[in-house]
Amino acid sequence: LSPAGMGPLFSYNKPPQSLRATLNFIVRIVHLMQSNLAVGQLIDNFNFILAPYVKRLKDDEVKNALRTMFIQLNQTPTSRGDIIPLAISIGVKPSSKKHQEYYDEALKLFEIIVQVMHDGDDLGKPFLTPLLIVKLDRKLIEDSSLYNAFMSLCKLTSKWTLPYFINLNVDWQHNDVSYGWDLSRIFSIRRTREIRGGCLDTIIINLPRIALETRKDEDKFFSNLEDTIELCARAFDVKRESIKKRLESGHLPLLGLVVNDGYYYNVEEAIGNIGYVGLPEAVKIHTGYWIHENSTALRFARKIIEFMRKIVSTEKRALGLTHISLENVENRFERNDIASFGYSTIRE
Repeated sequence: LSPAGMGPLFSYNKPPQSLRATLNFIVRIVHLMQSNLAVGQLIDNFNFILAPYVKRLKDDEVKNALRTMFIQLNQTPTSRGDIIPLAISIGVKPSSKKHQEYYDEALKLFEIIVQVMHDGDDLGKPFLTPLLIVKLDRKLIEDSSLYNAFMSLCKLTSKWTLPYFINLNVDWQHNDVSYGWDLSRIFSIRRTREIRGGCLDTIIINLPRIALETRKDEDKFFSNLEDTIELCARAFDVKRESIKKRLESGHLPLLGLVVNDGYYYNVEEAIGNIGYVGLPEAVKIHTGYWIHENSTALRFARKIIEFMRKIVSTEKRALGLTHISLENVENRFERNDIASFGYSTIRE
């Protein structure tokens, strides 16, 4: 922790030199960062980051150190009384030449992390944090030397229905992509290795309301949808500028730590996620059919998603499209729609 960034009242410590010291540092910094964040945190390429520290260590030493860290995370609540919302991603594909140097150690960590998550705590209960995210590429499935690692994943999935998997084999996926604790998609805008960004925020679009307002006029529906997406983008711009000002004024001391002549939190790399709810209901209002009842309804649903995806992907701003939201907005949207259009209209 930099004394310049933390202030004169805080003690300074040099970079950790052992695995246990590194894991203790991670636990501390994760808890400190919670005061600057609204949702959760992600440590990407976790096994490759720790790889240099496990050289010449026995498997049991590594396993015990990781297990102790996971127990600490699950025993130390946040200021709100919840478990610390942390995700870690692991994989078998090095993301840089530096990581390639410690590939064997990273692979050992991969298997041990999965084993620790499989075993759980002393009572056999699963660890609720960290959320394990696995970057799944063709190498992990097809390489016979990784058979044990792959089977350990299968056992973990069978026991706890965890972890979450990121499919790196699809054409549209970024090589350096990851997903946050809330499963928001995070990728580098400028294709740099040091992202230090995250999810700026998620704004949810109420599709049924657009369908109610446009009264089965398809051109008007998509015009209103485009205007709504643009409004979301402008809201992200305002928030981005607001965070910049707070970084410069020192009101976000942890995110404002100086790293390589810039702030630790690279707000330009933060993704603004645009989400949506009520796709089936919007299609029903517009076409008169549910998605599964009619081919016209299905085509309209696809057209909505493709329209949103195209606008978001062609925007020069850092935007993403998601259907995942931690906030339960459906009931609030429904109450607002009932107030505007009447109970009988909404229930139809």
